[in-house]
Amino acid sequence: MNLFLLSAGLGTRLKPITNRIPKPLISILGVPMIQYPLSFFANIGFSEAVVNTFHLKTCFNNIISETVIPIRINEEKILMGTAGGLKNSEYLFSKNEPIVVMNGDIFYNINFKPVLEYYKTVENPLALMVLKPNKNGNVRVTKKSSNFFNKNRETSSFFDENERYFISKLRDKESTFFDSNSDSYLFTGLQIISSDIFNFLVDEPSCIVETYMNLIESKRLYAYIDYSDSYWSDIGTLESYWRTSMDFLNNSNIYSGFMGDLVNKSLQKQSEAIKNLKLEVYNSFIGKDISIPKKSVLKNAILLDGFKSEETIFENGVGFENQFFKFNHI
Repeated sequence: MNLFLLSAGLGTRLKPITNRIPKPLISILGVPMIQYPLSFFANIGFSEAVVNTFHLKTCFNNIISETVIPIRINEEKILMGTAGGLKNSEYLFSKNEPIVVMNGDIFYNINFKPVLEYYKTVENPLALMVLKPNKNGNVRVTKKSSNFFNKNRETSSFFDENERYFISKLRDKESTFFDSNSDSYLFTGLQIISSDIFNFLVDEPSCIVETYMNLIESKRLYAYIDYSDSYWSDIGTLESYWRTSMDFLNNSNIYSGFMGDLVNKSLQKQSEAIKNLKLEVYNSFIGKDISIPKKSVLKNAILLDGFKSEETIFENGVGFENQFFKFNHI
């Protein structure tokens, strides 16, 4: 089975950080974001990944030798989008094998093995989208029969190999089998895609969700609904990046199962810097080569590599270069 991490986007909502660093390489607790999904999938048996790049693509050359599993990079000449990026990377995948696809700006610690097992049971799939319940979500599903709600206590997800959930509405596109009384779900950015999908893709800029909208009547688009308490975060804005970092600082269980060693090494380096600068640090993280006054106070703050400031108090925000971006208290 193939693994594909979508990593080519411009990251416009994470500016100004993404003016200098591509989004997948922004660090969380000192570890580049892309290492988290790579470690997650390595932990369940994946041995390599394909990564598409475009924005600041040469930056990825600096991390190739450091990734927890090997990555094969497809450099896009123009920004291809999610569907175009998949098609453009087709030559790097093992033929006739499904592809696990994950957005490069999400963190998700789902128990993925039941998803893989479920995928093996569905009939003639084009894609299996992993969803979470969300009243504001723009995905709806229709179940093939009524036997689905048998709760698997171990995974805290609903799974029954005799049941199927079809995607019946995506955004504003409704299928003929759409049930207006069905619940709403959020697409997590994680999915398993059949190699058959390449028959419906073109090697030009395009969106995978829009492709699915055109295929919604096929009943080949399936859903796996994650009702568990797994941690999911879309790290698409400065504020969501800050809040995710705060979650990590407050609860190491979010990542410790597959990232503990890498993060612990980073935290040890931070401790040395804090000691040298005699900082007062509360629920915060500082990167490398920080230049701030000694005895400064940090509370719920993330200071990225190279941050410089003459201020002495940093609270509830993210520091990058010479700017500190503040947010509401957690």
